[in-house]
Amino acid sequence: MAITIKPTSKQHIAWTYLQDQTTNEILFGGSAGGGKTRLISMWLLVSCIQFPSTRYLVGRSRLSSLKKTTLKSIMGLVSEWNISDLINYNAQNNEITFTNGSQILLMDLYSYPQDPDFDRFGSLELTGIAIDEMSEIDSKCYQVLKSRIRYKLNEYGLIPKILCATNPCRSWVYNYFVKPTMDNDQQFYVKFISSLPGDNPYLPQSYIETLKRLDPSLRSRLLYGDWTFQDSDYELFEFDKLQQSFYNEYFCNIDDRTYITCDPAEMGTDNTVITLWKGWNCLKIEKYQKKDGIEISSIIKQLMYAYKVPVNQVIVDSVGIGTGVSQNLKGCIKFSGAGKSLNDEKFSNIKSQLMWKFSEKINNLEINFSFQYNDELVNELIAYKKEFKDEKFKITGKDQVKKILGKSPDTADSLYLRAYFDYKRNNSSFTIL
Repeated sequence: MAITIKPTSKQHIAWTYLQDQTTNEILFGGSAGGGKTRLISMWLLVSCIQFPSTRYLVGRSRLSSLKKTTLKSIMGLVSEWNISDLINYNAQNNEITFTNGSQILLMDLYSYPQDPDFDRFGSLELTGIAIDEMSEIDSKCYQVLKSRIRYKLNEYGLIPKILCATNPCRSWVYNYFVKPTMDNDQQFYVKFISSLPGDNPYLPQSYIETLKRLDPSLRSRLLYGDWTFQDSDYELFEFDKLQQSFYNEYFCNIDDRTYITCDPAEMGTDNTVITLWKGWNCLKIEKYQKKDGIEISSIIKQLMYAYKVPVNQVIVDSVGIGTGVSQNLKGCIKFSGAGKSLNDEKFSNIKSQLMWKFSEKINNLEINFSFQYNDELVNELIAYKKEFKDEKFKITGKDQVKKILGKSPDTADSLYLRAYFDYKRNNSSFTIL
């Protein structure tokens, strides 16, 4: 059986390193749309077909993201090459099995607190590894995985190979792969190949035009593959504007409606946060621990009565205990941050969309916090950063924010819900480009 591979010029360079007898570690990437995931898919499929009974791992920080992105690319290539009769995908076991006995294991590479040393990989024996979105992976995870590549190597005369892909990031990935390459001080067995949208002739021109319209910092990173950006380039909230929000004039002529936003917490250590608004003036923030759904809904009802807040101007994050709260507040807005963005805008979910909207109001000095300066509130909000992945705008994931803060961003996750009402009422877009 013959398979025709049509790599881009940069993919061809990477492919040469994947086939040689000296290179062990390869980082491919540098911008969005450079053909990173397709290269991973090509290498895994060809290797499994070429070397029977071998075992490869493909991973990403979250298995759910891997299935939505990398797996789709692999299965798309299976269809394109017309080799579906050679494989069987088991969604329950997260394995792709080939008729010749080879396997591709789909794995979650997240750094779980209960497994700091990645002991769950201890029994693995692998022929090769591919990691998508390397920037999401802990350096210790990478080191542990490298130690698992030994399966069937001698039988086929192979050496350990690990293929990684990512967009520019400032982390251990930059220090390990990119900077030594730029300084001509890289180890002979480590290679970095920069791939830009212009290197991929199969990329739609419309996608490149989308990248050109990104804000300057994102455009530099995702279109031009700039690895030298500063973290400040990706701040969602401008720090000085966030501070100024505690000293703005009370906005009395814009909107005199009252609102309540609520992010309920489970019965653990996290806080349930209830926020009261008059227009874009945040009047108060109330926090509670170890309250059940009935108790939280009762507190909200008291605030509704005291401040004349109609129930359709109350929004509750209705996940977990929040389901019970919203059920006791018939007519309130039941919210899920994982839901689809409004107006079909290119956000990964509605939480990302509303957080961007909320940051825009802060950065335009259109929000007033009517209470004393609150360090905790500021720290929670600035922990969220701009991101752009899988052709959509998004924000830093909550798990990552928890790692940064050492706690849950409960206050921030109540505040941003206020943007829902303004966005729905105006039914208009806001500036993201």
